Amino acid sequence: MTQSPRLAQCGELKLGCVRWASAAQTAWAAMALMACFCVMAAPASSLDAVRRAVRYLVRSQGADGDWPRGPITGVYSRTVATTYPLYRNTFPLWALAEWSAWSAAQRLPLHGDVAEL
Repeated sequence: MTQSPRLAQCGELKLGCVRWASAAQTAWAAMALMACFCVMAAPASSLDAVRRAVRYLVRSQGADGDWPRGPITGVYSRTVATTYPLYRNTFPLWALAEWSAWSAAQRLPLHGDVAEL
């Protein structure tokens, strides 16, 4: 079975290529990389990227449990800019839950200092 070139590139994605990323966007990238690991053997750099994303999500969460509101990222019809207030909390929580389950299944360290992720 031949692997799709697009799928092969999936494991090569790197986080931190942009000047800023919202918590939701970071969560999306982390979940995408974790999904790639489930389908294929991804390079160690992808695991490092997921760990950096998890570290960012944990460190950027506020004392009240919310993540900071990032810049408006939804633009359509070239005239309407929109933001989705629930995204900033829903997707980071989802990604952290996915990390918890995924890292346990992979027998990766989960508990302890965030710096150890």
